[in-house]
Amino acid sequence: MTRPQDGGMTPTLAWAALSRNALARAEAQLTADAQGVRDEVGVLALHKAYADRFFPGTSVQHTRLRYALFVPWTFGKLLKDKNIHRGQASQAMAGAELKLAQRLVLGGEEGVIGKQTVRMTPPRPPSIPPSTSYWSALATWGILQRHPTAPTPSRAEVYRLWERWAERHQRRHLPTDDENRLIHRPHALFHPDLPAPPADFHTKGALSFTMTEPERVFMRDRLSALRRSDQALSFLARLVRAGAPTDVLPWSDSLIAIADRTDRAALERARDAAALSAVARAFYLACVETMKDELDHNSQDTTHREALPEIVHIHRHNASRLNLKDLPKDGVILAQGLEDALKGLQQWLKSEMNPMDEDVRRLLSRWELARKGATRARLPRSGHARQARASWVHSGRAEPISYRWGSVRQLLIDLRGD
Repeated sequence: MTRPQDGGMTPTLAWAALSRNALARAEAQLTADAQGVRDEVGVLALHKAYADRFFPGTSVQHTRLRYALFVPWTFGKLLKDKNIHRGQASQAMAGAELKLAQRLVLGGEEGVIGKQTVRMTPPRPPSIPPSTSYWSALATWGILQRHPTAPTPSRAEVYRLWERWAERHQRRHLPTDDENRLIHRPHALFHPDLPAPPADFHTKGALSFTMTEPERVFMRDRLSALRRSDQALSFLARLVRAGAPTDVLPWSDSLIAIADRTDRAALERARDAAALSAVARAFYLACVETMKDELDHNSQDTTHREALPEIVHIHRHNASRLNLKDLPKDGVILAQGLEDALKGLQQWLKSEMNPMDEDVRRLLSRWELARKGATRARLPRSGHARQARASWVHSGRAEPISYRWGSVRQLLIDLRGD
């Protein structure tokens, strides 16, 4: 908020009430930034397409594998509580997920969703609770059941149809005909082989992410059956079946050997696309830094300009050899502006590489303008862009996109019980 003072505008401090959705969006951005996926250049189109192909159902918001069991167990427990009805279900779930986070924190676990919010006074549920971040995974992994005549339900549908789910009923309480046959068979939300929660899940003490052997068997069965869009076994399924090492990159020789022929070629292209993404990010950061310094005269920072030669040296070979025309083979469709910018960067890599190449800046500028709009884009030579640069702070070094490998690694580690 601002108010006039001495003919100008002086900042004043005011509190704003943020909606739960606004908090969720803010927390999602913090999560993304923390996992190295802040998308200044728009290369996450590459990230998502390859990540969905190799690791179906996964998300950068995934922290530990046992959440894929905690969520259905929590829903199952609430559905069996006859004191909770449809209008109360959503609020009851929020309260249950708050208690879940508190119990995991009490157990000293790493990767607790909502760890910071439960320590507030008063504590509040995570803005992006496990039931949100894992819901798509539950559907993709076959833990959330698909009705024969309908798609898997959304969380909103689960709450709206609260009284109808099979987990809500015991068979002896369901209406039957004269021959004791069910008149209406409720649809079960979750897979029939879902392991029963351990006894400590129903207590109030500390909880752990350590999985029991039946839990690992169930999750191994789910993950090892995952398929690509062409119905071939996914790379993740093959990694699970092989008990693959997790201390290497997905395109290392030991992991590429596990992939089928089609995914081997895709992994090599993904490796080169990751290298090109690092160059794109590094050039963008160095360019904004240069413009702040030389055009706006409000920064003496040289961090990204100094890092650019090293990043180019590391990634130049792989980034240069990527054939952008081959990406559609892997389901990667680039917007024209992004493709033009990446082509320009590849040409720049093959040239003398002027650190402030104007042709590349213009390509990136047009693409950024199309993505962000005039008030948020930083590379144009405009008044709006100058204002956007003035508030810009980016301390993180440019890194390649990782295709969620950090999250997937932890899921595989949990599955093995290391």
